[in-house]
Amino acid sequence: DRVNLVACSPAGTQVLTRSQDNTARLWNAATGQELHAFWGHTSKILSIAFSTSGKQVLTESYDGTVRVWEVATGRELRRFFGGKGKFSLDGKRVLTRSSDNTVRLWDIDTGLEVRRYIGHTDKITSVALSSDGEQVLASSSDKTTALWDVDTGRELRSLTGQTGGVNLVAFSPDGKQMIVSREDNSVWLWD
Repeated sequence: DRVNLVACSPAGTQVLTRSQDNTARLWNAATGQELHAFWGHTSKILSIAFSTSGKQVLTESYDGTVRVWEVATGRELRRFFGGKGKFSLDGKRVLTRSSDNTVRLWDIDTGLEVRRYIGHTDKITSVALSSDGEQVLASSSDKTTALWDVDTGRELRSLTGQTGGVNLVAFSPDGKQMIVSREDNSVWLWD
């Protein structure tokens, strides 16, 4: 099936691909041999990612689920309902957006919600977790971008005054700046 999205493992030894048949596939980067096919999504996969350890992969689909898979076996470890899934740096948690305009942090081992981040009044468009794991950043169709403390769920800052929608948010590698990509093709940096 046609491949249209690719991610490389942190060690560079494996490649994860997304196909049109609602699967993600894991390949040996040196030999090209298929190692696993990750079956289960009932609609197109939107994004794929490796955890920083390379022991897990994450898939997000139009079916409304974010799934975490074990690389060694190809087994589904957890299924979370929502979208825009992101691994925490330690690979123990997953950040997702939810249909109720909240962002949620989940524990992969237990499958339980750790924290819910509340404040947006419209659909969440993008989420990010700082490299130190201490802050959550999310943008919304309500034309705001919010920054929360991971542990307390307290909103630390709201970036307002955006006249258009926000496509993507990210943190700089050192976590000191927030990067906001807007629909008007501008990119804003916030300290």
